[in-house]
Amino acid sequence: MNEPIKRSSDIEDPSKKYIISPLITWVVPYLVALRLSPNVVSILGMLCGVVAACFLYLHTVSLYYSLAALLMLLIWHVMDGADGRVARITGKQSDLGKIIDGVCDYIVFASLYISLTLVLSVTYGPSIWYLAVVAGVAHSLQASAYELQRQEFEFWGAGKASAELPSLSDADERLARLSGFAKLAARVDIFYTRMQYWVTGLEQNIRPVLYQYLEENPEKTDEFRVAYRSECAPQVLKWAVMCPHYRSLLIVFSCLIGRPELYFITEAVILPMVQIVLVKRQQNFNRALIKKLVPQV
Repeated sequence: MNEPIKRSSDIEDPSKKYIISPLITWVVPYLVALRLSPNVVSILGMLCGVVAACFLYLHTVSLYYSLAALLMLLIWHVMDGADGRVARITGKQSDLGKIIDGVCDYIVFASLYISLTLVLSVTYGPSIWYLAVVAGVAHSLQASAYELQRQEFEFWGAGKASAELPSLSDADERLARLSGFAKLAARVDIFYTRMQYWVTGLEQNIRPVLYQYLEENPEKTDEFRVAYRSECAPQVLKWAVMCPHYRSLLIVFSCLIGRPELYFITEAVILPMVQIVLVKRQQNFNRALIKKLVPQV
């Protein structure tokens, strides 16, 4: 059975639901008609993000550069969502594509960080690079946490096989069967998945319980998915504060008011504290969820 083309709307934050998603829906048919591969779409989006970084470097010259950067970031977010839809429509989903998509995202934010840091170094000197690096690491942890929440919802709540996280229990066995670039890509994927578990509070021992329950009670699969979506959608939306769209808005806003360092401070100090609270609450939520969905546990 083919998977739905769109992601679940009940876990979309307002910026995605009312701005990004409609634009993605509009542009995807054109991308498919042009026969652009998902990886090409990812790279085109990345280039828009890099152009945005160049505009932000000039934000002190005129506010129009900040507004131009906002437009390019909007296009990047649209393309970043369109690549997945193009992949599902054309049947070109792959682990390599997921890695390329992730790398493109990191290149965009690295470009943005470097651009702002170069500007700030004139005022604060080279020490500002330390803050930028800390903010970058924090961003990586926050982004991976947000994405894992969405993946888990898509897999368990919507039954999308492509959203299934790689198993860590048989990681060594999987790596032994691979070689060359495929093995390297698998190592990156496994490392990234381990990091996602660590920074989200999603406990690995919960997933086998859910697998076993659905395997032993296949007739209850639909009922389980409805209950999962009802229980988990509000919880996933709490993680939307880590959404990349809001980061883009915060970056541009900080430049518009002439204080780009405020973005780094938010990323390096405020959001990590928010994430700690979310992780703790997520752990408590997970335990209650298992008891509710799998009563015999």
